[in-house]
Amino acid sequence: MASGQFRPRFAMPAASLALILLAALAIRLFDLSARSLWLDEVRTSFFATVSTPGDVIARAQELINQMPLYYLAVWLLHPLGTDELVLRLPAAIAGALAVGAEFLLARRLFGLRVAIVASVLSAVAPYAVWFSQEARAYSFFMLFTTLQMYFAYRCVKEGRALDWLGLGLFTTFNLYTHYFAWAATAAAALYVGAFLVRDIFRVIGARLSLGIGLGLIVLAAAAFALRRPYLSDAYAELGKLRLALHGGAGLLAVAAAAIALITAYWILRRRSSIRLAAWACGACLILLVLLVLIPRLALPSGPGADLPLPVAGAIVLTAALLAVAATRLLLEMLRKTPVVARKTELAIGCGLLIGIAYIPWLHAFHTFLDRRDQSLNRLGDSGAGPVDNVQTFLSQLDLSGVALLAFGIGLLAIGAWIFRGKAAESMLILSWLAVPMVGFLAVAGPRVLAANIRYFSFLFPAIVLTIAIAVEGLALVAAAGLRRVRSFGRFESPTLLALLSAILVAPLLVQAVPALAASYAIPKDDYRGAAKHIIAASPPGSVVLALGQYSSFAVDCFGYYLHQLHADVAVVDSNAVDRDNVSNLTGRSGVVWGVLVFPTAAELSSIGRTANVVNDYTDATGDVRLFKVSDSGADPIDQAEILMRWEVPQQPKLNAPLKLLEWMAGHATLGPNLVTAPGSEGWTWDQGASAGQGTITISLNGSKPLVSATYTASIASDRDFIVNISCRNGLSGGSQRIFAIAIDPSGAALDTFPDGGGLLCGRHQEWASTFFVFDVPATTAVIRLVLRAQGTGIAEFESLELRSLTETA
Repeated sequence: MASGQFRPRFAMPAASLALILLAALAIRLFDLSARSLWLDEVRTSFFATVSTPGDVIARAQELINQMPLYYLAVWLLHPLGTDELVLRLPAAIAGALAVGAEFLLARRLFGLRVAIVASVLSAVAPYAVWFSQEARAYSFFMLFTTLQMYFAYRCVKEGRALDWLGLGLFTTFNLYTHYFAWAATAAAALYVGAFLVRDIFRVIGARLSLGIGLGLIVLAAAAFALRRPYLSDAYAELGKLRLALHGGAGLLAVAAAAIALITAYWILRRRSSIRLAAWACGACLILLVLLVLIPRLALPSGPGADLPLPVAGAIVLTAALLAVAATRLLLEMLRKTPVVARKTELAIGCGLLIGIAYIPWLHAFHTFLDRRDQSLNRLGDSGAGPVDNVQTFLSQLDLSGVALLAFGIGLLAIGAWIFRGKAAESMLILSWLAVPMVGFLAVAGPRVLAANIRYFSFLFPAIVLTIAIAVEGLALVAAAGLRRVRSFGRFESPTLLALLSAILVAPLLVQAVPALAASYAIPKDDYRGAAKHIIAASPPGSVVLALGQYSSFAVDCFGYYLHQLHADVAVVDSNAVDRDNVSNLTGRSGVVWGVLVFPTAAELSSIGRTANVVNDYTDATGDVRLFKVSDSGADPIDQAEILMRWEVPQQPKLNAPLKLLEWMAGHATLGPNLVTAPGSEGWTWDQGASAGQGTITISLNGSKPLVSATYTASIASDRDFIVNISCRNGLSGGSQRIFAIAIDPSGAALDTFPDGGGLLCGRHQEWASTFFVFDVPATTAVIRLVLRAQGTGIAEFESLELRSLTETA
């Protein structure tokens, strides 16, 4: 009989979930490859072409603001190809699974009706579907955040070992999906921590709790006071430890430290007493203070005063031992309440699991935070007023009309349910929504509302759940009123609530479904259509010349689609003219197509003013435009020069490439070489870089995977320059690059050339020469040439030249 009762109760949720999942997957797979890939999706395809998962991770680290998990999923599917369908398939599957995760979480928190409403709304939400049809990580972000919150709730309510393991695993997956997962992790940590601290304080008492709280405040204040410059130097030294993890010695050191800490914990556990743990805490704390203060007093401060590596290691180990002793002390105080002690122990283990799993990425994360052009510091002002920004922000999250009204009602219902036996459930949703937004506003202010809405995808499941809570709350209120009406007396309460929920959700579906249908017709930047037009309208041997400030975008996107379509068309970046690009222009005989991506107003207004340059193609968004010279029979070099001269008023940086073409035609001259012999005045060297007989050699290993040699040259009035160099390397992974930095008289960097991280030398066992040209700002006083190698192995440079380009009269 018990099994007979169980099956219907299980069958209803299972059947509902299966139907909703199938519908969600079908919606996300529909027309999955119909639209062209846009820029970021094209760049996702690059990860599918590398050799190993290690190369995927290394490339993600190079890009500074990317995490590797989605790219690893794409790499796993690369045997199936790199077309639109394959690249977007992981996102579509994750998007459907996110709907299932929403169902599980909602059912756990508020019951089956809320679960069905939330998952149905999530399945058809245009926002969720859009990012499930994009070859990016945002559907992963929604999925893992939802599961992270699901296990956070289970840890609070039940706290079994599997719950804490699930929280640790999905938090780690989330952190390797997107950098903003730290915001979701902060919300989950504060939620779990608040309930755990409440339980601990109930056990150890108010007086001791107050003492612990004051102690933590003092430690936090001390850490804040000491963070600069001393702790920053310590962090730099500890960075060497992190980089050493790439080598076998580093792994052995970490293993030895882990064994030492486990042994210390075991000793404390075997001889557990409050007195022993307290003495251990005191001893470690005194040692830590001595290690921190004595070197600070003894060593000079400043950028060059690095903390000795043994002292830095001792600080880390002592801090870890202090944490072990403090943990043992806390657990000893909680021993009279085994449930709380067990939960505390598992919470600490979960935190350690996440921390250990994230250690390999700490250096990349620190680099990301230090880059002012990345993280939240990159957010700009949209120019709109605060009210307009809020309205736009909400509407982009599908919060407009009936949905916005329901969201507001849902927030009120959540607030009311805190005091009606649903405190843990309601606080989870409020933490999920409030903690990240408060953090973003604290860091970036109102500018955060002008950020790309994709960054907030991890909030969307909480928004949908809040709307479903509004439907449930209104249904409960309506049912309470209708039960007083005699004609509704024959309806059982669950039936009546289900009927009312269906009626209330109908307006939301009426708003969402047409918007979803319309979203399939919204075009993306149509690089595929533009590439097909080029192939159809020009002979083999043609060239795409990328113009404008976003020329690198065009290079990536047209390079991808012309390769996919097997076209004999070369792609040249006008802003990064090097030896390969010049060869593509001189070795071709077809049409040279000028390409503008995201043209400016000035560029659009110039269309038609030049008789010999015509706009031949514009995509549906207006963001991708093709131009060509009316005399398509001219030599490719002449066609390229005409297109570049047309663009020069908007892109003064094209003066240098133009002078290069003039020099090739004999109408420009090169100045003297401004670079002195390696090792003479003007050169600076990282450890691992050396000079000998005109050759610069960079030796890389696990402890020094990034090494540079730098030459600084003063310039006069010249603006246009060419850099010549020869490279060769035997690198195992990594890259060999050269780039130039323009610096003003105050020492501030003005620009870096070539754009996009410098000129990549490629893998060459024999010497290979290359060059690039660039135009510096008028206020430039110094040009710094940086020769950099990353990875492991040997990289070499020789015959470095920096010469000015001058057009003859």
